[in-house]
Amino acid sequence: MVRNKDRWSALSMQQRADLIKLYVAGGILDLNKIREHYNKFDNGGSTDEGGYSKESLEERKAVHKRYDPAGGTGLISQGLYMLMGGNQSRGEENEYWKAYLGLDNAVPKMNPRAKTSWDDKIEKEKVANGELPSDFYGTTPRMDLNIQAIADTLNVGKIYRNYDKYKEQYPDLPSKGDIEDIYETGKRVLDNPNTWQQVHGDNTSVKRKLESSTNEMSPLGMLANFGMMWNPEEGAIYVHDTYDFPKFSRNFVGDRPKEMKIRGRINFDPKKGSKLLRNDLESFYDYPQPMTY
Repeated sequence: MVRNKDRWSALSMQQRADLIKLYVAGGILDLNKIREHYNKFDNGGSTDEGGYSKESLEERKAVHKRYDPAGGTGLISQGLYMLMGGNQSRGEENEYWKAYLGLDNAVPKMNPRAKTSWDDKIEKEKVANGELPSDFYGTTPRMDLNIQAIADTLNVGKIYRNYDKYKEQYPDLPSKGDIEDIYETGKRVLDNPNTWQQVHGDNTSVKRKLESSTNEMSPLGMLANFGMMWNPEEGAIYVHDTYDFPKFSRNFVGDRPKEMKIRGRINFDPKKGSKLLRNDLESFYDYPQPMTY
């Protein structure tokens, strides 16, 4: 068993510098106290990503294999996936599930500009209260393009006004009522700049069809309900979410020791619209393909 004191020693110089900066901001100035505080969260064994103990690694691998992040939260849904061999997801959502469990993953690193002053305030308070700091992860390029499309009232409005023509050409297009909801969501975000708006990702994707390559219904992957904010001064859309995997599956591994936060920042010009929709839906349905890991 690796001793607690080795956890700090195992960190890179950059990791230590980042942690020291965070602790100092939280009012802890003594290096020995910082090291002691960081090491005490393991209960006797060293921890890996997410703050889990290494002794639980095999258990977490088994949980990842057993439960499908895209398979619903209920016992029946997960039971059906277990009958099919367990985790069927092959897209972004599965990579976030790995990250949640502290396993090797391909989730993008967070754009440093996606972090807000509000985040910094919360993290300082957590450290000052003796809690572990959060892990911050980014959004994928595919998610960014689809988030940008939500705010594209220019082209979503055009789809709504010419719905029958688009529906005939693209049978997978959601209902006209859903397209209207997407338009209203984008309008609410743009009409309330610098204010966080709750977005329901399951209902705001222009394309919703089960993708065989990912086993996901929505290109937004695991972003079911998330915060979205338009900053006109920067010409950017901000995204924030806390990834807290369904309780049904958490029961078998426990809550994540370090909170897992998702942050995104996407450039956007409302006058041009989104990259996916600014010309026509042809490019939208051909691209983007799900990320390959």
